[in-house]
Amino acid sequence: MSIQGFNDGPLTYKAAADIAANLLVTLTSTAGSVDLCGEDGFPVGVSTDAVATGAYGTFQPLRGRILVTAGDTISAGDFLTAGGAGVVIPEDNVTARSAMTVGQAETAASLAGTLWMVCLL
Repeated sequence: MSIQGFNDGPLTYKAAADIAANLLVTLTSTAGSVDLCGEDGFPVGVSTDAVATGAYGTFQPLRGRILVTAGDTISAGDFLTAGGAGVVIPEDNVTARSAMTVGQAETAASLAGTLWMVCLL
């Protein structure tokens, strides 16, 4: 089991499913375990590398500037939310922040591409 505490650096969790790099993850009901973040879910971090089911991996907390995977076409400046399967998508109104906003796009990306996001949690 992973003991986290307060930490500014990467966190270590056990993967409940195969997780590719640059995807949002959320905690599961099993202590010390994460899975891909679902649509409008609450992400706790981003995978820094691919992690196989049952293996421990490193996850970057949602702070500062991070590399994420786009689930749709995203323009720089768009407010972003969890889009399911660990990707980020633009908010319905890309210029208005909502309660589900996780960050703002610093760069642009198309579907399945990666972009830099500034975390707003």
